[in-house]
Order: sequence, then C-alpha cells, then structure tokens
Amino acid sequence: MTLRAMAGGQAPGHGREGRQGGHKPVPRAGETSSEPAVDDASSCDRTHVSCGRVPGTVPRTRPPGTWLPADDRFRLRPVILVIVLVLVAVLLGLIVILLYNKLVTLRNRAENAWSQVDVQLRRRYDLIPNLVETVKGYASHERATFEEVTKARTRAQEARTVGEQAEAENLLTQAIGKLFAVAEDYPDLRATENFQQLQAQLDETETKIAVSRQVYNDAVLTYDTALETVPTNIVAGLFSFEERQYFELEEPAAREAPQVSF
Repeated sequence: MTLRAMAGGQAPGHGREGRQGGHKPVPRAGETSSEPAVDDASSCDRTHVSCGRVPGTVPRTRPPGTWLPADDRFRLRPVILVIVLVLVAVLLGLIVILLYNKLVTLRNRAENAWSQVDVQLRRRYDLIPNLVETVKGYASHERATFEEVTKARTRAQEARTVGEQAEAENLLTQAIGKLFAVAEDYPDLRATENFQQLQAQLDETETKIAVSRQVYNDAVLTYDTALETVPTNIVAGLFSFEERQYFELEEPAAREAPQVSF
C-alpha cells in the first residue's frame, strides 16, 4: 500500500475492492439502510436449515375448526362407520335378549299357574274313588252312574292339552252331579260322617280349582298379549313362541261346585 493511498484517507479494504468483496456498509447514526429487510421465514425457505422442510414443498395449513387434515379424515371414515355398526348391532342384541327373557318369564309364569290348577285337579281325582265307594255301599244298583263317573275321571286324567282338559272336566263335573243326585235318595248315606267329609273336601277343592283357573287365565292373557304386540311379537316369531289356551269351563254346571242340599 502506497503513502498516497494512505494519505487519501481510505482504510485498507474499504476501497472498490472492499465494497465488491461483499461487506455491507454500516449505516451511520440517524441513517436508514437502503437494502430491503430479510424475512426470517423466506430465509428459512432458502436455506432449509432451521425449518426442517424438504426443499420444494409447501407447508400444509388446516382450515379453521378442523382437527385433522382432509386426507386423514377420509381414511377414518370407514373406521367410524364400522364402530357405529358395531354399536347398533350390540344395542339390537341387548334389546332382543331383554325381550326374549321377558317372553320366557311370562311363559314360565303361565306354566307355573297351570301346574297349580293341575294340583287341584289331581286332588279331586283322588277324592272321587272314595266318594264312589261310599255311595256304592248304599246304592249298589246304580252301576251306570258309577261307571260314568269312573270313565269321566279316567278321561280327565288322560287329557294332554288345556282344551281337552277343559272338556273332560266338564264331563266329570256332570257325572259327579249325577252321583250326588243318587245320594239324595238315601238319607242314611247323607247322614254318614264319611260322606259329609268327602262332600266338604270336594267343595273346597272345587273352590281352589276356580281360583287357580282364574290365576292361570290371567297369566295366559298377559303372555298371549305379549305375543301379539310389537316388538315382542317379532322376537316371538324368531324363537317360535306359541300361544297358550285358556282353561275355560263352557258348561254352566261346571262353573260352580256341585251343591247338594240335605
């Protein structure tokens, strides 16, 4: 470096070469830089050092109010649909189970009520032979009446359905009424203690049969109504639930216990 250059007041490196070397001039106090400000985001896009993006890509933005990108939400739609279908299937399964259990409960209740009727009917069947033997001791010539009572009793014991049982009980009650009509002709028979006890027991049994029959018919009414109403009728059709018959005594004489006046 020459003395002339130094005399000119230029420091080393501040000449044309220094300015072309890439050094920026430092603005003095009160002066503003004429060069545009550099944006950090744009510099991040140019350098790709601090942002971690792949060169040439544009950062994805989410619409306001969305928590997942559109492509992720599209992939989740089948999963959500499967979950909804599973929940609906579970709900329907629970409903079917509840309705099925309800029908089973009503059916069992009707069957239990019929078993109570059957208990009272069998008690009457047990009283009839003793009654026949007691009357036979005073009116042995009334064989036709005795045979009719015996046959009606056997038919009632062999009944398989509720309808058959009701019909057989009507015939049996009529035959018992004829047996008591025979006893009316024998005052000595009516005065015996054995006959009076049998008659009282038979009357009591007839009353219990009437009460048990009413309980059974009420249970059948509830059960049959459930089979005919929605939605239990759908479950009843799927699992082959069948209606039960009422235990109805059609004959007027069978609606009340035989009464014998002494």
